[in-house]
Amino acid sequence: MVEISEAKLEDQEDLVEVLVPVFSDKALALLGDAEKAAILLPHILKAVEGITLLARENEKAVGAILVSVEPIKLPSEISTIMKKELGYFKALRAFRLMRDYERSLPKRKEKEALLEAVGVVEGFRGKGIGTELINRAEDWLVMQNIKHFGLSVKTSNPAVRLYSRLGFEKVSTFQNKLGHWIYMQKTLGSRS
Repeated sequence: MVEISEAKLEDQEDLVEVLVPVFSDKALALLGDAEKAAILLPHILKAVEGITLLARENEKAVGAILVSVEPIKLPSEISTIMKKELGYFKALRAFRLMRDYERSLPKRKEKEALLEAVGVVEGFRGKGIGTELINRAEDWLVMQNIKHFGLSVKTSNPAVRLYSRLGFEKVSTFQNKLGHWIYMQKTLGSRS
């Protein structure tokens, strides 16, 4: 049986294990190496104002979700870490790509949370874990008086069907140097 709980500081290794594959395409484009995301993700997790949930089955991390209620403000040490790991010019390129991505995102509505990442470990997909993580995050957001839940997803990502099934609607499309994206949004309290 899968148990879902709010992630704690000591869960960082499990979160990295589950979420790094979710960020792999962005990490590869930004950093030139998807494994570098494992170094940066703990710093990103600390910077998120919102909720992070972890799904476990028999103590093994099998899924996670990261939802922000405010735009993420990365700590200054990210810059130092990226320069050390990538070198100055690759770090500068990565920051430019991140800025390009952030600028291309549709503007958040007032009281809108953003699904930053959701992932389920291979072998556990198709069992409703992703749906349950999203539903639990949505319940938490409603208790926080958040009115809208948004997300961006690559147009080629099969998760678009899951998000549609959960009541997210396509609001717009956008593109940047990382690819073509769909922005989807749900008014909370309208769970299907």
